[in-house]
Amino acid sequence: MGHTLPTITGHFDRFLTHLSAFRRALRRSDQLSLDTLLGEAKQHTPAASYAANVVPGVTFLLCLLLEKHKQMERHEVEFENLRREFRLELEKVRGEFELLRAKERTKYFLKGIEVGHQQNP
Repeated sequence: MGHTLPTITGHFDRFLTHLSAFRRALRRSDQLSLDTLLGEAKQHTPAASYAANVVPGVTFLLCLLLEKHKQMERHEVEFENLRREFRLELEKVRGEFELLRAKERTKYFLKGIEVGHQQNP
């Protein structure tokens, strides 16, 4: 009888086993971050099964990289939205400032005219 090939899930579980000593050596906060990262990678195991000719560990690292890239793209979009909102708000404040500045100039100009008229008679 032939040998059966291990499933990608089996490879992933073995990958996690190999990482267990590394994980234990991390700080608790880093352990939680690693667990989150590995959870994100695990969702790609069906796609990873199509990379059978690649070393499984490399495939899982590629899955991790994919997740981080997606996260970075989301953050870039969010950052651009915040930048756009900030620019709009800044333009609004600049417009309000210029309006107040013009009112103050007018007030001082008119006050100067009044003072000038009072001194002439």
